[in-house]
Amino acid sequence: MGHHFEPLDQYFVKVADADVGKCLKMFTLLPIEEIEEIVAAHHRAPEKRMAQHKLASEVTEMVHSSTRLLEPFIPTFLTLH
Repeated sequence: MGHHFEPLDQYFVKVADADVGKCLKMFTLLPIEEIEEIVAAHHRAPEKRMAQHKLASEVTEMVHSSTRLLEPFIPTFLTLH
């Protein structure tokens, strides 16, 4: 992971157990069935914070993907403004 995304990653890794399922539904594009499996696995071993790590990974990947998609347009944007 890029160093400038680490604070974002760490934010999502620290999400409370009670909120992680809701956050997976709100902030990722994962199918509901997959989210339910992730949350169930998390409940079996909450100390591993598997759901939080999946949440952080998914959100960070979306941010990285968005950044990569916009990179070709940055020079044009800068010359117009």
